[in-house]
Amino acid sequence: MAAKHSKQTKPAARKPAKRPGPKAAKRPTTQPAADKKYAKRSDLGASIDGYLAGLDGEPHAICDTLVTLIQKAAPAATSELKWGMPVFAIGGAMLCYFRVQKTYIRFGLAPGAALDDPDGVLYGSGDGKHLKLASMKDFDPRRQKQVTGWVKAVASARP
Repeated sequence: MAAKHSKQTKPAARKPAKRPGPKAAKRPTTQPAADKKYAKRSDLGASIDGYLAGLDGEPHAICDTLVTLIQKAAPAATSELKWGMPVFAIGGAMLCYFRVQKTYIRFGLAPGAALDDPDGVLYGSGDGKHLKLASMKDFDPRRQKQVTGWVKAVASARP
């Protein structure tokens, strides 16, 4: 007679009981960004004259020239200090700004206008473009004419 072989199955392995692990640390609750209160700058809305008076040498000459060109290109523009730098606006909409950096003056233009830049001197992308002026050599009459045209273009794009 033939011996019958039966398959023996192992009993199912038992899973170990879950042990309580360390409690997850609760994240500190933070206020949404909209609820944050920032202190206003003491110079917010002040005249740009104090900013200009604090400059000397080439930075002063470049900034004075910028102010003259901006006022000529956009007579309706108003100026005031915002974010610690002179900002020009028309009807509350930003037009342009300038800021003295360590080695150059950054002159920025608000977005919204197509700016002709055949020399490729404007830096930046869709959020506005800026020009770096390291000395009056960089700010020759040709460049001053370009700046005037750019300010006019941005001003005409304002509501």
